[in-house]
Amino acid sequence: MMIHFFYSMLNNEGMKPNREKKVMDTQTKVLFLKVRFLIVIVLMFSGQIGKATADFSLSGIYRHYPQSGGVDLSAGYSFLLWGKPANTIFYGYLRYALDLFTAGTYNEALVSVDLFPVSFLGVSLGQGLYHNSKDYEDFDCLRYKCIGEFNYTFVKYTLILGYKKFFFYQSYKKKPIQAQEVDKDHIIPDIGLAANSESENISQYHSIVGWSISSKWTMGYQYIFSQTVKNPGLSQSHFLLVSYKKSKLTLSVSLGSFYSSLKPLGFSTIGYFKYQFAPSLSIF
Repeated sequence: MMIHFFYSMLNNEGMKPNREKKVMDTQTKVLFLKVRFLIVIVLMFSGQIGKATADFSLSGIYRHYPQSGGVDLSAGYSFLLWGKPANTIFYGYLRYALDLFTAGTYNEALVSVDLFPVSFLGVSLGQGLYHNSKDYEDFDCLRYKCIGEFNYTFVKYTLILGYKKFFFYQSYKKKPIQAQEVDKDHIIPDIGLAANSESENISQYHSIVGWSISSKWTMGYQYIFSQTVKNPGLSQSHFLLVSYKKSKLTLSVSLGSFYSSLKPLGFSTIGYFKYQFAPSLSIF
């Protein structure tokens, strides 16, 4: 039942643009087809695995420059592929997830599949749809499109390494995105860039170098880089972060800078919380 739900969402005609059909550029079209093919293979494979373990979390994030944030509900089903997760990183898992994100006038739904042959190295595939009904305060919504519906697919690679109290996180994401109605270049608020009016290819790189001070406290340096290809632009963030974790609750604060092709270099802060109601097999 759950497998059928995820496949139907990823194959949903309602998530495609309602306007007259536009031909996507070759790179975007090939990537989209690869994503769907790989997800089908993973779904078929997962049918041979035993009972799933459910996970559920509530998280929230706010960035003050440029303004962006909201609350996310995430529900997933994880299948252990091999190994024993207790007190070791040597195991593999497969996870289906549904994320519902809201900021009031901005609402997003995302379905995804995470395949981690080992717990610290894996790939994620997914498709999402979001709708925004209000102009963004920190962007020029006369020049750029801010209101409307947009859909996207993505492929994401993740690597997590650790040595004693030090750890390293790295991810790279390719994210083709399309507006439901072609009008003008549209704002992507979380990365602070404008996407091409018809379709855009986004590349995102994210890394964290951190130190576990204790079982509860962690600090580190965070770097985020995003780039649009068709409508050339880039954004960069540098942050020092401090994180506190106790039982199911995680809190973090980041201080640093943000710059993009649309926004000048400026001081930025990020506040984040997460409450893990039911644990996940993911280690990050």
